Amino acid sequence: MATLRRLGREFEVSLPATKSTTVAGVLQEQLQRLPEAGDEVEWASFSFTILEAPQPEQPSLEKPSQEKLLIHLRRRSKSGDAR
Repeated sequence: MATLRRLGREFEVSLPATKSTTVAGVLQEQLQRLPEAGDEVEWASFSFTILEAPQPEQPSLEKPSQEKLLIHLRRRSKSGDAR
């Protein structure tokens, strides 16, 4: 799980205020739904592309799956170009 605090530290940037504490949370917040493969999101100085995402499961009382998103992250320059 990638936290926003870690993302900010790794890239030495200040991130905008958000309710989310993780990258996945920001993606869901921006999309207003669960991320799916192929989704692209621009947030702060970053561009995210969802490469793989777990398929939603039927509601169950069993332990939830620990599948994770596979995300390609690009940091955009101040001019807006991806690096």
